[in-house]
Amino acid sequence: TIHDPAVRIDQLVLPLRGAMYAVSVTVHEPAKVERPWVCLHGVSGNSHDFDILPAFCARHGTRVICPDLTGRRRRAYAAASPAYDMRSYARILASVIGEYAGTHATLLGNGWGGLISLALLSAAKVELSGLILCNVPMRWEFANDRAIHRAIAALETGFPDRESAVAFLLADPEFTCLPPDLAPRFAEQRIRQSGEGYRLNCDEQVATSLRDFPIRKFDFGATLNNSDAEAVLVYSDARTASAKAECADVRHPPRPFTDVDVFGRPVDLLVNLPSP
Repeated sequence: TIHDPAVRIDQLVLPLRGAMYAVSVTVHEPAKVERPWVCLHGVSGNSHDFDILPAFCARHGTRVICPDLTGRRRRAYAAASPAYDMRSYARILASVIGEYAGTHATLLGNGWGGLISLALLSAAKVELSGLILCNVPMRWEFANDRAIHRAIAALETGFPDRESAVAFLLADPEFTCLPPDLAPRFAEQRIRQSGEGYRLNCDEQVATSLRDFPIRKFDFGATLNNSDAEAVLVYSDARTASAKAECADVRHPPRPFTDVDVFGRPVDLLVNLPSP
């Protein structure tokens, strides 16, 4: 039997860009904690993206910690000086790890959240037990990141009604791995009403910060090589084949596990094992 862990929402106050911000952190606490997972959502997501995960992790004694990056969900919107840059995101993530997880954390990053996770590992000495990257290419280019460009377009234009907003999200590969009865529920958590229409549940200024993102391409293989954490790369779309080729330069070559059934859909895992 899987029991839902206790849930609480904390406000972690941090200095970002010369101002103080309260970052919302959802903590799913099992009866007995043996290991912590910190889960970081994608570019248009929020902490609700991981609502289904804690119930499965609780039986293994896993505390699941899900921060909302600034600009996601209305309560996380920044004020006059939006802290929507990579440095601020990485600082939020490092602070959450330090406050809730310590040195034995497994960090799970989905899409954009995975990129932030790798950026943090590149820029700072953060000790992790494990790293799970979902749909994150090792050779990343801004021009080819479909999720970012879809998010920018949606933030700038919005949607005329709820149905079109949900349909937009359900067309993304991230949602095609979910069962048909669950996918709409998660899509609903990513939108909000705005005037007579609907928008993604993000501050519109996030689109500007994405367009001005200073890094245009990055090879994350070196980052994995410099980390002692066991890394698991999860791909749920057509990028799987190219991802295997991209991982060829990683110091500890990944070994593929194909046809892994996740919610009834095939997913490929690439597991990068640490040195013996």
